[in-house]
Amino acid sequence: MSRIPVMVISCDKYSDLWAIQAQTFHKNWEMDRVEFILTSNKKKLVQNFNKTIATGEDKDWSTNLKIALDQIDEKHVLFWLDDCFFSAKVDLNLIKTYFDYCARNDIDCLRLRCNPKPSNWNKYGFGEIAQNAAYRATVFCCIWKVSSLKRLLRSGETAWDFEIHASRRAGPEMKIQCVRKDIFKFVHGVVKGKWILSSFYKLKNNNLKIEHGRPVQSFMEWGTFTFKQLKSFIFHIVPEGLREHLLRHM
Repeated sequence: MSRIPVMVISCDKYSDLWAIQAQTFHKNWEMDRVEFILTSNKKKLVQNFNKTIATGEDKDWSTNLKIALDQIDEKHVLFWLDDCFFSAKVDLNLIKTYFDYCARNDIDCLRLRCNPKPSNWNKYGFGEIAQNAAYRATVFCCIWKVSSLKRLLRSGETAWDFEIHASRRAGPEMKIQCVRKDIFKFVHGVVKGKWILSSFYKLKNNNLKIEHGRPVQSFMEWGTFTFKQLKSFIFHIVPEGLREHLLRHM
């Protein structure tokens, strides 16, 4: 592998985020060692990305992603989302060791966040995520074996649908693992089409130019969002077996 492939999953209606995404990416990654890939619908040759994959008319999240994956040759890819912005330097040597580990051990998915908590740790120091773990399959902050991810995608599903249903579709034969501690520091920027109030000002205070047009949460909306984040945090400290039970009854 000459360059580490990183794919930012996006679509044209979020194109106002691309400049900020590129700024924070270039600031925190060694660009001569990375293939920085963006998925779009019809926009091509987006500035400051090594490659833009235009998937055509916006269909649904899963269909768009599958079309994009059909246009790359890489066996493993690190996936990222367009509304999460890097806020600290990335250790490329460490990321490279994770790609090498995935290739040597035929890992289907290596999550670069320690969530969900693993059922046990293997001899290499990586966590084995149990088949019944909630949100076992995700595309955020993961290194995926591309062929395995394509097998799990179903047309018509949103990213949220994928996390729930693909987690159940992934059988015990799938090697889905995680690292011991979160690898990246980032700012989550947008929820339900609006800038998260605190993130908006954090990015502006770091001299990042934000395009006009996307609304910002009101203080009341931000308060509701923060409360939901607290509930999510509590959910993620619940034991894994109970999480799946809660999901089925939510």
